[in-house]
Amino acid sequence: MEKSKRRIIFIGSLMTALLVWLCPWGSIVANATGDFSDYDYYGRIDSFTGEPINDTITDGDNTIITDSSRKYITGNEYYDYDLRSYVFPVENGLQELSVSVADGMIVNEPVTIQVPEGMLLSVYLNGQPYNLVGDTIRDIGEYTINTSASGQETKILSFTICGKKTGMITNYSIPTGFSILEATLNGQDVDYTKSFISLEEEGTYNIRYICGKTGIEYVLTVETDHTPPAVVFEGVDEKGRAYGPVLITGKEPTDTIVILKDDKEIKSFNDKLTQSGHYQAWVTDDAMNTVISNFTIMIYLDSNGILFILVILAVIGGFVAYLIWQRKHLRVR
Repeated sequence: MEKSKRRIIFIGSLMTALLVWLCPWGSIVANATGDFSDYDYYGRIDSFTGEPINDTITDGDNTIITDSSRKYITGNEYYDYDLRSYVFPVENGLQELSVSVADGMIVNEPVTIQVPEGMLLSVYLNGQPYNLVGDTIRDIGEYTINTSASGQETKILSFTICGKKTGMITNYSIPTGFSILEATLNGQDVDYTKSFISLEEEGTYNIRYICGKTGIEYVLTVETDHTPPAVVFEGVDEKGRAYGPVLITGKEPTDTIVILKDDKEIKSFNDKLTQSGHYQAWVTDDAMNTVISNFTIMIYLDSNGILFILVILAVIGGFVAYLIWQRKHLRVR
């Protein structure tokens, strides 16, 4: 009986090894050791260990060696489980840029980026050149990263960093290879498609989505506020002119104001502008909604100016009166 069991086990093991050897391109392989069970892997399998064999994938001009720790996402984008980052090969796969976000993602957390030595990159924030310092990007805005190889710029990826509260995004087109699982607005279900959700209605959104190739889930929680600041510059007419002091009203504690007078920033000011000149004011709320105002305070006389003129007139009047008095009392000898 014991010999029969051993014979059955031996024959079963032999048949399993034979099937693995005959099917080196199997997409799903039952590994007796249990070390490899990636049902999303498609490639060559080692006939003895059951592990994936490194595979070469060519995408346009780029060539990359993939293994069980890396998943192809789309285009020129891969996910590396060991790095926990998205990898973008450049220069025909000779160098790789790794970023903590996928192409097209919106996040409200810092983004980490690993740039190999010698790689030439051009980084833009809201369309303006951005100086990349270190391996963490924190500034809020829309980013585009290009490679500058061979004297030409080629886009690698783009992404957006927004605040927990924001007015800079009105929708979210989920990155290619990802799909929305569920979404709510203020805790209630909201309409969305597999790859798109509108964020125009104000409130707190909770969006859960997944990368189909890796199975990794992401959540974006953000409060949208598209209402601009309600700051008013009292005393300015419809033509942008003021003939006296300008009073700043309606400012919230979370609003920030930057004011230029005759193209020079005013470092400190209260809620009243009194000096004549041309003003530019930027008012930004905590959702990054911004209102820009341009106005001119014309030359005018305030109470001090009027008092000064009265004093001058009094002095002149006194002097004239003195001359008249002197003339009447002047004796001719």
